[in-house]
Amino acid sequence: MKKGIIFLGLLVCFAVILLINNGATETSSGTETIIQNFSPPVPVETKSSNEHALKSLREPVKSEEQKWVLTNKITFDGIIVRVVKKGDMPKVFITQKLIKKYGQDWSVHKAIFVDDNYNVKKELIARMFEGYEPIEGYLGIVKGGSTLHYDVAEEIKLLDTDGNEIYSEKLSESGIKSIREAFERFETPTAQKRLWVIAGKRKIENAKKMCGEKRERIWRQILGDEKSEIGVNKPGGIQCWQKGQITIVLIIVEREEHLFVFKKDGLVKHIKLPNLFYGLVFNEKYILMSLLRDIYCIKTETGEQIWKHSTFYDSPSLAISPDGQYFAIAEEVWGKKYGENMCYHWYILNSRAKIVWEEKIQVTQSIELRPLIRYTTNDQIEIVLHDGIYIYEKH
Repeated sequence: MKKGIIFLGLLVCFAVILLINNGATETSSGTETIIQNFSPPVPVETKSSNEHALKSLREPVKSEEQKWVLTNKITFDGIIVRVVKKGDMPKVFITQKLIKKYGQDWSVHKAIFVDDNYNVKKELIARMFEGYEPIEGYLGIVKGGSTLHYDVAEEIKLLDTDGNEIYSEKLSESGIKSIREAFERFETPTAQKRLWVIAGKRKIENAKKMCGEKRERIWRQILGDEKSEIGVNKPGGIQCWQKGQITIVLIIVEREEHLFVFKKDGLVKHIKLPNLFYGLVFNEKYILMSLLRDIYCIKTETGEQIWKHSTFYDSPSLAISPDGQYFAIAEEVWGKKYGENMCYHWYILNSRAKIVWEEKIQVTQSIELRPLIRYTTNDQIEIVLHDGIYIYEKH
């Protein structure tokens, strides 16, 4: 009897063990199925993912593409032929309008002084033979004759961007004679050139004051005393920009151009520029600089080059968004790719120098103005073209 009970117990234990093993097998099988559903992609899918990553370096990422819409346009009487800026803000617009007189077309110029909202503060209307020559931060006027030669001009004036007269000079008879002698020696002194010299002296004086003695000692030690002697009578010059704790100094001596980046009074970087300097904009994060037909993006804190972007033509207009994330460029383009006529072309780059938005406008008439672009906010840009100021907003 006892043997029977023991045998029965063994059978029950054996059955239980079989059930447990079968259950464990099913659970294991189920677990494998779940894991397989979430297993890593097969090699083909991984390759596709890599291709997408490479593509994103060549083209704008969909999520980064921007849409900008024209919301306003400000116009003046006549076309804009020159702009005088104060910093990056257009302050004086020189317009030209053709009128009929004595059966011929005559050009009438007007200098329009505006406030920061483009409200007109003052207008200066030119007579037939008055000429204007805008210089960055100044407006030069040649009165009483041709803008080209002393021998017919009577007076030159220099105004600031508020329309205040800061310099005037009557061109005397002795001055006319000396200029005529200079022409015989195949030199080309002009009334406009005289204005550039006068304005140049003021700019150099202002730049040196802005630099201060500590910074000047630093770049003098690097360049040497001979190259450091900057003046309008030598083939050189100096420009200075300041924003917050950052000061940037450009020194041009003969054919050498040197850029110095300072934070407070300490030197961050000295860069000997490889090509002709055309302009720069900067903030606490980046310096955007135009050299001939290339644009360089440099870290302000270190002077390290981040990227380089080639443009169609030299001297494009540059802007950096207030948050430092995007870079706007406006330039002139022409050729078969853009149509028969010249175009204005402007576009926005992201931090990897990839275009996220662009637009072109064909120009059907001969124009003198190069386009200007600037950010007013992260979501608004202004572009000055020959026929007005275009205001775009991001949507």
